[in-house]
Amino acid sequence: MDRDKSAKNVSLLLVEDTKEHAKYTRLLLEKQDYTVNVVPDEETAIETLKQREPDVILMDIMLGNGNGIDFCKKLRKGDKFANIPVILLTSSNDIKTKISGFQAGADDYITKPFKIQELTARIELSVQKKRLAESENRYRNFMQNLNDAVFMLNTQGEMIDLNPYAEKLLGAKKQFLYGNSLFQFFQKDFSREFIKNFETILTGKEVRGVYLRIKNVTGKSIPVEMNGFSRQENGSIIQVQMVMRDITERELLQQEVQRYTTLLEKQVEARTNELNETQRRLIMSEKMGAIGQLAAGIAHELRNPLSIIGASVYYLTRVLSKNENRKIGDHLEIIQNEISRSQKIITNLLDFSRRSSPERESADLNKIIRQTFSILERNLTNHDIETSLNLEPIPLCFINVDEIKQVLLNLLMNAKEAMPGGGVLKVKSHLHDRKHVVIEIQDSGVGMEKDKIEKIFDPFFTTKANQDGVGLGLSLVHSSIKRNQGTISVKSEKRDGTTFYVCLPVATT
Repeated sequence: MDRDKSAKNVSLLLVEDTKEHAKYTRLLLEKQDYTVNVVPDEETAIETLKQREPDVILMDIMLGNGNGIDFCKKLRKGDKFANIPVILLTSSNDIKTKISGFQAGADDYITKPFKIQELTARIELSVQKKRLAESENRYRNFMQNLNDAVFMLNTQGEMIDLNPYAEKLLGAKKQFLYGNSLFQFFQKDFSREFIKNFETILTGKEVRGVYLRIKNVTGKSIPVEMNGFSRQENGSIIQVQMVMRDITERELLQQEVQRYTTLLEKQVEARTNELNETQRRLIMSEKMGAIGQLAAGIAHELRNPLSIIGASVYYLTRVLSKNENRKIGDHLEIIQNEISRSQKIITNLLDFSRRSSPERESADLNKIIRQTFSILERNLTNHDIETSLNLEPIPLCFINVDEIKQVLLNLLMNAKEAMPGGGVLKVKSHLHDRKHVVIEIQDSGVGMEKDKIEKIFDPFFTTKANQDGVGLGLSLVHSSIKRNQGTISVKSEKRDGTTFYVCLPVATT
């Protein structure tokens, strides 16, 4: 401490009843740049202290109306002035008097006559002690009221002091924690991490923001963020200080943020899937629009020559007598039947593209399945395909019979083509719930990859080798089922067959 600089900021209260001594002492101290206030007795000293608190009190033991030692006791027993350093001044060298002074709470003792250098040295020492004590008190108050756990450890990691929040964190009072190693309060997975950082602090380095988990005396696991540094004297580390913050709320908040982030990602994914599905449907709608235009053009181009051929056949039928050449008549009848069938195909294609409202009626779906199956049974047998029908009793369905026949025909033909080397074809029907009936058409054919399943109902998409077909069959099936207020789905694995599920509505009574 630079005395010349520090003295200018130090105020003294001199309690001295002898005027000559008071004047002399004051003069010496003011020459040293101290601010000195002189009072003759205890009563005046108290009033002066209430107005302004000095840095140090210089007090003569023998006062005219009292005793300096007794006055010192009063100061120490009070709260307001108890921390002001007191230096007793006396002419006595009696050891008992000195002891009495120290027992009364005096910080120092100097015998008259004294040298000014000795007195100023003792004043400066008292000021340093006071300021150090004030600093320590401020630090301790700060530490005691800090909402973080503060641990003072020796170089072996044993606790030598801790604040109330540290007690709360560990779940025990400090008197039961003193001398215990802090290592034992860390979870097994984090004990090694704590030791590593403790050893780093012992090298003189600081550690900051270290994530650890404490396990307190109740067994509760608490996440903390730890900062640590060392305290040194004469170049040697004498103490380790660690500050730990309970980050339970932060961790819970992070978990909540993560939960909401995951939820948001799922919602975004779901919405993205919806948008992709909408886009897929829009693309399909555009393709269906193209089909409609194509169908209208084909119908126009085909109906004209078919009408001409039909008219010619009608004319030939009228002109030629059946008796003239029965064979010619039979062929004309075949031509007329094929013209009618072609016209019907064109009409169905136009109906599909026109989004018409087909007529629906209550019908026996099992009967339709049997009729369609009987048409193809011989064809299936010729291709080494074993067939199986398992039709459970079901109520009538509200459907367009012709469309459902065509749907079944297309699905059965697809199943046959999926088994070029033969296989097994199973057809089942059963009641799905009180409002719907399900038809299952299962083959043991080549199956499909997942990417093909997703496109199976798209117009112009085909799984047939060498693009054999235009890819309209299943697209037409899908549209027909939809017009009948039904649904169709498919399950397939590569080289493990395919199953189509057609769900149709039950007729209401």
